[in-house]
Amino acid sequence: MQNRFAIAKDADAIARLHVQSWQQTYRGTLSDHYLDELALAERRQIWRQRFSAPAANQRVWVACDGAQLLGFCCLYLAQDAQWGSYIDNLHVAAPAQGLGIGARLMVTAANCVQAEYGEQGLYLYCNQSNTSGQYFYQRRGGQVRGSEIWQAPDGSAIKALRFVWASATELIQ
Repeated sequence: MQNRFAIAKDADAIARLHVQSWQQTYRGTLSDHYLDELALAERRQIWRQRFSAPAANQRVWVACDGAQLLGFCCLYLAQDAQWGSYIDNLHVAAPAQGLGIGARLMVTAANCVQAEYGEQGLYLYCNQSNTSGQYFYQRRGGQVRGSEIWQAPDGSAIKALRFVWASATELIQ
């Protein structure tokens, strides 16, 4: 298994994994109609756009086993003056969960932050209904520092907890 920078031709595979992850995790939180009928086209459009016109601070990595995508992480460096760099997405394929892929992708993101911004912090949002995600982030030293309401693409409003690491080193260790 290897981590590498994602490239434009990864966009559709990333979109598929993104939707599979949401279908697994957010069934009952997001509407079935959205998850089953609309999400793939919508996520495909978003990821294609992110690769065709990337923000200057955007970094995306994939974890692969040969040609098989096992996970991905999207980071926006120095996104927020208070919280630091933003982990916008972290998803691991269901069969590969528990193998350390998510943790390695997070360390890759933290190493990038440290290399480009020193000891800047990192943060992400985890939906309140995603208890396994919350446990994963807590085990990696994430601290809950507030919440936001996510205006989900299916039209629902969902409480999302902000997990924070005060410095990149906290996440690397």
